[in-house]
Amino acid sequence: MLPDRADASTAAATNLVVWQVSCTLPCTVHVAYRAGAAPPIDDVGALLESRRATFDDRFERTFGLAAQGYNASEVAFARAALSNLVGGIGYFYGQSLYV
Repeated sequence: MLPDRADASTAAATNLVVWQVSCTLPCTVHVAYRAGAAPPIDDVGALLESRRATFDDRFERTFGLAAQGYNASEVAFARAALSNLVGGIGYFYGQSLYV
């Protein structure tokens, strides 16, 4: 429901936010979502970099691609492929119509 069309009873139940970003590629967009009593994040960039480093370390411990002789671009490709695969699980909801 659009905010200008919502009354007090429906505004509290609304849980959809639509946001469009138009930019010239390459670009970077950071989105921080805070719900309820979530602690504030002072430095989103540092948190993202920390999580990225944790993922990279765990990826290397699990698969050991660099230790097997794969170069940096091949390892980065494998990390991106796994990340996209796992990130896409459960993303779609609904039905698809194939023509």
